[in-house]
Amino acid sequence: MPRGLWLFVMISSAVAILYLGLQLLVERLFRRLAGRISRQFSPGDIAIMDRVNFAGRRRAGLKQLRGNGVLLLAKDKLCFFMLWPERQLEIPLSAITAVSTSRLFLGKVGLRPFLVIDFLGEEGPDAVAFAAKDAARWLAVLRRGEAPRR
Repeated sequence: MPRGLWLFVMISSAVAILYLGLQLLVERLFRRLAGRISRQFSPGDIAIMDRVNFAGRRRAGLKQLRGNGVLLLAKDKLCFFMLWPERQLEIPLSAITAVSTSRLFLGKVGLRPFLVIDFLGEEGPDAVAFAAKDAARWLAVLRRGEAPRR
């Protein structure tokens, strides 16, 4: 086997192994997160729930940790559980002032529209954004103020 081909095969194999290992780790973290959520909520309390990417919080500025997690709508609040590090954000539904979608949030451009939630926090007006697979569905549910049961 030519040396260049051998090197290509070795590097490709190493990248594939690292990718699969990372996928397994992420799935394990999501299973652990599902356990945390099930301890806090009964299935009947959750109206809608999806895996999302946290795009940021307006008050935190441009330099902040973003990441994957689970967004869920419960009876009286919207909750985001970050995968790693373990963080939780709760927004009472009564504090939400607007919901919209945007391709731009805090200087970050999304491939899909971000779900943007404006709310009144303890320190005043604020907003968070999430890259969700179906931001339009979340938008419709939050604007109606009710969620379809699955």
